Amino acid sequence: MESKSPIETLMYEHRLIERVLGALEARLQAWNHGDEDLDFVERAIGFFREFADGCHHHKEEQILFPALEERGLPRDGGPIGVMLAEHDSGRELIRAAAVGLARARQGDREAVEDVRRSLQQFAELLRGHIFKEDHVLFQMARQVLSKADTDEIGEQFEQSESRDHERWVRFAEAL
Repeated sequence: MESKSPIETLMYEHRLIERVLGALEARLQAWNHGDEDLDFVERAIGFFREFADGCHHHKEEQILFPALEERGLPRDGGPIGVMLAEHDSGRELIRAAAVGLARARQGDREAVEDVRRSLQQFAELLRGHIFKEDHVLFQMARQVLSKADTDEIGEQFEQSESRDHERWVRFAEAL
């Protein structure tokens, strides 16, 4: 069986991330009826920190984006710079949600709304971010990367995956 290209791998991971986003958004809607599933929110935050950021964004930031820069795509003023800024914005929103979650678990009702707001902003940001990567940046990558480049990137992707990678994939696929 032929392995996935690095772009296909990243796009598959996008589908997993969207799956968790969808489940999270559904849970946040249920909060309107007083059904606050803080345990799921905590697991989702863990997924976004460890899988989306720690694994997926790591592959992009440490492997793919430098390869694209070597092939002439600029970081500053180009799509790579936009993606990096959005990664940082997402990290900040997840950090704020985690802080709010700790306060919500201690009974702070205002914190529940802070968590919801941060996660809704995060979901909106990430959905737009994924669209731009899938339809703009990854299309550019396909044009500038050679077969040798994609083979090397694929090997680096495999070497970069943590032990928790499969656990988070199973979490997302189960939703």
